Amino acid sequence: MICAYEGTKYNGFQSQNTKNTIQDKIEHSINKIVNSSINIEYAGVIFPVVMFALTILSFFFFVREVFIRKNKKSVNRANLIALISSLFMIVIPIFLSRTIAGIPEKESAAFFFMFLSFYLFLKAWKTRAIKKSILLGALAGIATGAMGLIWGGVLYVYITIGLAGLLAFILD
Repeated sequence: MICAYEGTKYNGFQSQNTKNTIQDKIEHSINKIVNSSINIEYAGVIFPVVMFALTILSFFFFVREVFIRKNKKSVNRANLIALISSLFMIVIPIFLSRTIAGIPEKESAAFFFMFLSFYLFLKAWKTRAIKKSILLGALAGIATGAMGLIWGGVLYVYITIGLAGLLAFILD
């Protein structure tokens, strides 16, 4: 009696030129489902670029939410500040190397969830309607949880939100 996975049908996990592997079987199954012939290397190159674009969008909305007030002039000013901040973020060399260089690392997704959680938390904090505030807070928690699953730097979110809450408590 064997109580283990019988893998003699496959020659390891990673794709090889002439052998039957588990990775090739998984890729073939996915390609059949989505009717495409995209391989894992292509996805690894495209993923950071897509996450970089989503990160810039979430960063824009976060900065906009920081500076937005109720009047029309404030909205225009907040949009301008968010746009300039986003443009600076786009060209920061240390940020670029980890996100759009085609290196499929986890930081590109983590930055997106970090700024998304900051935005959703701030939006929930500013919202007066209790149901909307609870929904936005729950979404911020989900985004923070997703970041925690991806990257150990989730402590940055915990510390930032904790300090913001403490500061608001002291000043209010």
